Amino acid sequence: MNNLYRTVLFMWLVVMTSLMGTPSYAENNSSLDSIHTKEYIEKISITEPHRALKLIDEMETHRQLPQFRLDKLRSIVYQNGLNMFRMALTYSLKAYRNDSVRRHPDEALALLELITDQYNVTGNYTESTRLAVEGIELAKQTGNKRSEANLLLYLGINKWFMGLKDEADEYVEQAIQMQEQVVGESREWGLVDDLIYIYGMKITFAIEDKKYQKAIDLLPRYEKLMEQLSVCPDLPDGICDMRWASAYASYAYIFVTNGQPDKAAEFYRKFEETDYASTDDGNQMRFDYLIATGRYREALKHIYHDNQLYQAQGDTINYIYIEQNLGQEAQAYTGLGDYQSAARVYRQMYVLSDSLRIREKQNGVLEFATIYETKEKEVQLMQQASQLRNSRMMQVFSACIIGLLGILLWRNIRHTRIVKTKNEAMVGTIENLLGYKDELFRRKEENLMLKEQLQAAEDELQKREGVEVALAEEENSVEEENNETIANGQALFDKAEREIINHRLYLQPNFSRAELMKRVRIPKNKFALLFKQYANTGFLQYINNLRLEYAARMLKEHPEYAVEAIAGECGIPNKQTFYRLFLEQYGMTPAEYRMSKKQAENEINERIFGTF
Repeated sequence: MNNLYRTVLFMWLVVMTSLMGTPSYAENNSSLDSIHTKEYIEKISITEPHRALKLIDEMETHRQLPQFRLDKLRSIVYQNGLNMFRMALTYSLKAYRNDSVRRHPDEALALLELITDQYNVTGNYTESTRLAVEGIELAKQTGNKRSEANLLLYLGINKWFMGLKDEADEYVEQAIQMQEQVVGESREWGLVDDLIYIYGMKITFAIEDKKYQKAIDLLPRYEKLMEQLSVCPDLPDGICDMRWASAYASYAYIFVTNGQPDKAAEFYRKFEETDYASTDDGNQMRFDYLIATGRYREALKHIYHDNQLYQAQGDTINYIYIEQNLGQEAQAYTGLGDYQSAARVYRQMYVLSDSLRIREKQNGVLEFATIYETKEKEVQLMQQASQLRNSRMMQVFSACIIGLLGILLWRNIRHTRIVKTKNEAMVGTIENLLGYKDELFRRKEENLMLKEQLQAAEDELQKREGVEVALAEEENSVEEENNETIANGQALFDKAEREIINHRLYLQPNFSRAELMKRVRIPKNKFALLFKQYANTGFLQYINNLRLEYAARMLKEHPEYAVEAIAGECGIPNKQTFYRLFLEQYGMTPAEYRMSKKQAENEINERIFGTF
């Protein structure tokens, strides 16, 4: 009994000493100035993102805010200031998984909205949809109808991009009905503007689906909302003019496409009367209408002006410039019958798209490298904190054997938690990487389609100029094609990659280089060099990487499947080989990956349904 008493007393002293040596948030707040605040960080998140991150690090050192709020701030900075959406997603997920969030339902809901948006931007519509559903349940429990409407809209946007247009329309309509209840006769401009944005998305969906009458029918409600917005107090300058300009330009295009040129002309006149129409951003809104009405030379004049602005900024490698400006420029030249100029523009689009793809690949690598470095930094901080605590305890209980045993036990628990945290973080990184590779392949597909458009334009040009191309002998044609593809190794590799992925050839256990060379004309002596140069690995490793990525998706999407079954389905039927390759690739076994994913989902569900 005496020994038990001494042990309990000792542990109580350890706890009390730790508490006395740990400063509270309030104690540290007094020593920090006004720049170390949530409000100030959010203010400079766009203009000075790197400084904002530095200030957050200083706030973390002084324990000014709870950890989940610091991680949320980091997520906002990475998203708004640096456009590093995967990095932003990493921190927002970390914040949401923090145990302290369960005590703050409003914070949890805000994080769910943020994460849903980030998954949508990064193209992971499945996860975005799953978390949107969880967020809607929490919004219903807390009575937050504004957040519920926003999350319903995200469901609609996700469904639209997934090709489920009917479901998308249903969710957008639910979002409208919910936000209509929130707005009512409100004079809070933010609430009204949210509803205008939802209606804008509904109009956009109708236009994309060529349902112009449906878009026209929404005009009266849109106009009424704009009138309500115009009388709201504290309304930012110019916002109404901008919204009207956008609406007028959209409806000018809708009516001309719907065969109502007079109404279209009326809306275009109203657009030109807005102040926003004379701005650089407003200038872009007129392109669609001018091309649809056959005013090609006028369209080219405005497009040329906008192109000069992009070129003056020094960055023309972006999708808005390529798809909107250059794409519409090519349409205008085609409408004028100037096929030579159209072919020139298509060629420029192809070159810029290829450059953009390369830059996106580099940015993705940089972003994942940053994530890795950040994880390393977090581990170092944890180790430093551990060393500090151990030093304090050893100063007080240096001669105490029980204290040493307590420290060893704590270290063991801490190690277990670190491994768990590492695995959860690795699962998130793997999912982000898979999403990035899916998006990269989609961009490659778009580039190939653009190249085919370019070839078609050049063929049309040759046809109109009376150029005849003589056909050579079949043997000479094959040799000429091989020479051309060898000279353009990237195009040849993209063709091979397209064949492998689209037909899922990697799932065949016996798939070989000989089979690929039958499908795609690749010279035997150039095969190995092609994969080494453009895939940065050998053919077998490239195929195995695709198999392991497929296996990771199956482990996530089908928890009911046995690991052995997934190994066979992905093209690696040998269980030992599959386990070894998966561990080498992802740093954990398939079972650990599935368990870490399941634990993360269980924790989220527990917070949503078990505590609120």
